[in-house]
Amino acid sequence: MNRLTIIKNNKMNASFRLTFVLIIGLALFSACSAPEDPIDFRNQVEGNYTYTKTVYTNLGIFTEEGTMDIVSDHSDEGRLIVQEAATFYGTTVDAVDSSFVFHIPHQALKDKAGNKISIKGIENVNIGNKRGDAGYFPDKNRLQLYYKAEFSENSTLNYTVSILAERKF
Repeated sequence: MNRLTIIKNNKMNASFRLTFVLIIGLALFSACSAPEDPIDFRNQVEGNYTYTKTVYTNLGIFTEEGTMDIVSDHSDEGRLIVQEAATFYGTTVDAVDSSFVFHIPHQALKDKAGNKISIKGIENVNIGNKRGDAGYFPDKNRLQLYYKAEFSENSTLNYTVSILAERKF
């Protein structure tokens, strides 16, 4: 090998190394960009809603219309507080694109008459591969909720509820 060939190979190696270092540097720089703040989906569902509530009881099926508010307590648990006839909360938000489901855990409450009542969600909402007791669909500004209410002292008063609510702006 002569001296000219060695110089030519070193120039090609130097050029290759420089290109390689630039590509790696660019990849690292783009990977190190500032992280985006996570989206808090609870903020999307907060607001005032008009609703149609269907109540299934031992005596029949009843429908009523009204308004309710949904607020977030902004805790780490991710609670959504539903203020309707009885105030209860939902938690464990699972997002699918811009829609999401949440769950209504077992809660001991009192109704307006002071009776002890137990509220528990019914897993009846499907969004993608996620299931929940309630779901929010931002493209339609709609919320669906499903839960059952049980009275410990008188089980004949137990009922199941489905709510379809539309957000008011």
